[in-house]
Amino acid sequence: MRSFHKAALLVGGLVGGVVHAAPASAPATDPAVELGAAYAIDGAIVTPADAPFDDVGLAALDGDLGEGIAMAHRTLPLPSYAEVTALDSGRTILVRIERRGPLTGSAFVALSARAFAQIGADPAEPFGVRVRRVSPQEYERSLLRTGQRAPERLAAPKSLLEVLRRKLAEKPLPTKPIAKPALSGVEKVDLPPSAQPLPAKALPAKPAPPKAVAASPKLPPVKSPVAMPSVTFAVQVAAFANRASADATAQKVGGTVSAAGKLWRVRFGRFATRTEAGAAQAKVRKAGFGDAQIVTSQAASGQ
Repeated sequence: MRSFHKAALLVGGLVGGVVHAAPASAPATDPAVELGAAYAIDGAIVTPADAPFDDVGLAALDGDLGEGIAMAHRTLPLPSYAEVTALDSGRTILVRIERRGPLTGSAFVALSARAFAQIGADPAEPFGVRVRRVSPQEYERSLLRTGQRAPERLAAPKSLLEVLRRKLAEKPLPTKPIAKPALSGVEKVDLPPSAQPLPAKALPAKPAPPKAVAASPKLPPVKSPVAMPSVTFAVQVAAFANRASADATAQKVGGTVSAAGKLWRVRFGRFATRTEAGAAQAKVRKAGFGDAQIVTSQAASGQ
């Protein structure tokens, strides 16, 4: 156990000047992930999948998620982990995905009350977020397993937030109000015990056929997603000969790791102009990575 705490001190203790270490009572590892069968939400079939995820939408409060920094998601494995970025402030936190949901309404994820508090949002109403599936360090997983906060990521830069806000504005969202589903006469969602801290919710009954509408509904046309330039800029934080060191640095700055010959490089962000990348470079250098450089990269989905 002493060796575990030493690892936590070395890898994860540099956020806000506070050392973050997993408690001694944390379970040794996460249970095996489970997906479950396809199910219906508001008449649409949803199929869980063990796949990458990076999307924007609305986040709502789920009071049944307990006291941890937790999230409900409709398709990602249980349990798994994701970074959640508030599109108004750029503040980014790490959450543990523990159950299916939301099962109705306009939100595409639901957060626990403590997750709302950590990200600095008002739980009274949904707010715009980016959700990106990640694979955090074991000491961070252990913190979340025991209901504690993991260290926050670097805040998303303004240029990235502007792109994400446009993507959310152009995304057609359901207009149904967020409400808990009825608990009778519906099919029960089959969740694994390890991902079900409270009794599982049930799916809403199949909605009645919609009433006829006018031939020309007064809805704005759906715009095409904003096309990113073919060449963009990024901040190369550092390069490592050891993959574990690269992964640890990427987790600290919210960046990504890619192979470059015998090295592993860590990059942060995707910016349309060199000026925007320069502002992000200054923040990364201020965070302790004085050799961070601006590089060009091909645009791709995700960061």
